[in-house]
Amino acid sequence: MPAMEHSARGVQCQRVAASLPVLRPYDEMVAIFQPNSGFVLAEGSITAHVNGACDHGAEIHGHEKMVRWDANGSGYTIQTTHERYEVGQVVFTTGAWASKLVAHGIRVRPERAVLGWFQPKKNAALFGVGSLPVWIIDLPVGGHFYGLPIFGIPGFKLGRLSRDLGEVDPDVPLAEPDSRDEQDLRQFLEKHFPDASGPLLSLQTALFEHSPDRHFIIDQLPDFPGAWVIAGLSGHGFKYASALGELAKDLVMQRKSGYDLSPFRLGRFR
Repeated sequence: MPAMEHSARGVQCQRVAASLPVLRPYDEMVAIFQPNSGFVLAEGSITAHVNGACDHGAEIHGHEKMVRWDANGSGYTIQTTHERYEVGQVVFTTGAWASKLVAHGIRVRPERAVLGWFQPKKNAALFGVGSLPVWIIDLPVGGHFYGLPIFGIPGFKLGRLSRDLGEVDPDVPLAEPDSRDEQDLRQFLEKHFPDASGPLLSLQTALFEHSPDRHFIIDQLPDFPGAWVIAGLSGHGFKYASALGELAKDLVMQRKSGYDLSPFRLGRFR
């Protein structure tokens, strides 16, 4: 049986390599292909969501940091750097600040992540949309990497989900990317996308927020009825923004959801 399983995996990886010649998989890898997958244009998506919210009567308060929150007799008081708000219910979607601002048992680990854009040194056309899909490679030793085809801006985009370099303070500016960050990404490129390991075009840092098990946290805070939290999205939140927004609306308006949220409850960490 082990020999047959190894052979089946080898055939599968050969098929992946044949259809995506710029990818170099290991024989031991198992591949899953989702033909309907894709990527979302971030700026256009945010604009559409904000415009849609404004059209339906929402107020958007930008550049207004939450300082603290407290329960009062009828709901909650939210203090920001600009104003004080009295609300009946509140949904906290504070990302990497969840543990710091919401607290009350929320365990979210802010981490520094690095994204790189590399100019392919050959076969550049095979890294474009239509030739290369959005991809994720999870290695038991090397780590969890992901990337997108060349689109919009120059370069083949590559990121690592986590390097486990320790927790950072989200209120402290992230350290600028350096040669060690480049080398970490490049060593992966040279093994699995060697044609992409050309000149570095750009490096950027970003905040990632991880829950202890890297699954979403969606729940009402214990002892705080009407105070909801959606956090610990672990690098996957943006593509679920529409669904999470609808979910938050149901929790506030109906105090329940039509979805089974038990896998995302806070109680799983106790």
